[in-house]
Amino acid sequence: MPFYSKTVRDFKDSVFGVKPDKKDPLQKAREEVMEYLAKAKDLHATLVNFHRNVDEMGAIRDDVVRQARSFLIPLSEGDFPVNYSDTSPQVGELFASQIEIMGASKENTRSLLNDSIADAETLVERLTNLVTQFNERDKAAEAVDHYKEKLSALNEEQAKKPKKALEDRIKRNTVKQEDAASNFQSIDDSCRSAVTSLLEGRQADFSQILENMCLYIATNVQSSVSCIPVFTKEIPEAVDRNKALREEQVMANKKAAEAASKDTTDRGEYSSASTTNPVAKVESTC
Repeated sequence: MPFYSKTVRDFKDSVFGVKPDKKDPLQKAREEVMEYLAKAKDLHATLVNFHRNVDEMGAIRDDVVRQARSFLIPLSEGDFPVNYSDTSPQVGELFASQIEIMGASKENTRSLLNDSIADAETLVERLTNLVTQFNERDKAAEAVDHYKEKLSALNEEQAKKPKKALEDRIKRNTVKQEDAASNFQSIDDSCRSAVTSLLEGRQADFSQILENMCLYIATNVQSSVSCIPVFTKEIPEAVDRNKALREEQVMANKKAAEAASKDTTDRGEYSSASTTNPVAKVESTC
């Protein structure tokens, strides 16, 4: 019968779980732990998503660098070669090099981001383990109540009609109750210690995660700031120079075309005059 009773209890606990005691002195702390766990999971998921977005942006950044270098290069072949005095290739290289600087900064600080994720994951694990401890504590408390009720019934039965067999059962269940109480006390002490550590250390744990993220962001912002003069001054100035060079080249080409056209027109007029005026032709040969 005792084996059957324990088997039934274990089966019930595995299927339905053990209901927490509403009068439990740790019930409020337990609710805070559950709320804290939910927030810790959200934080971990956010950091993982941030890490994934950083990787995706890294791939896009590499594409931008490749395109900048492949598009803004001197065209030395074909019908429309670019003038080599054009500084467009320099613009492309300047742009690509600055993007690479920012990318290198993010790669060099990846460990800070990884540390933040690892710390958040550790926090989730600690809170999850504490929730498991609370559940084990519920089971231990239920076992104590079970033997307490059982001993009460056995003592009541023994008081009505004493029996040697009942006395032996009372002794055995008294030992079991003491073991159950000792087990509960051990788990309860562990729970209280973990609750104190986790709930009182919330700010410290979050600050550690935040510190790594602050260092990650600050380092990368600093790297980006160092690129600002290139993006706001060097590249725009190079683009303006390119524009001026192109305009000069267009004007030079236009003047050359006009000169070539005028020369062709003058020659045509001279040839026509020589054909229609024989005297002029004779005089011209004299």
